[in-house]
Amino acid sequence: MLDNSAIQAAKNWTFEPAKNGGFPIASTVNIPVQFDLVQ
Repeated sequence: MLDNSAIQAAKNWTFEPAKNGGFPIASTVNIPVQFDLVQ
């Protein structure tokens, strides 16, 4: 249930690579996603 919601939200994000001296470099990032369930 929440997996599909997270995937759909991430599809709308835009990303720009980390750069060093103007050149893209490998990097990692953690992005917390909060869900609020409404009954």
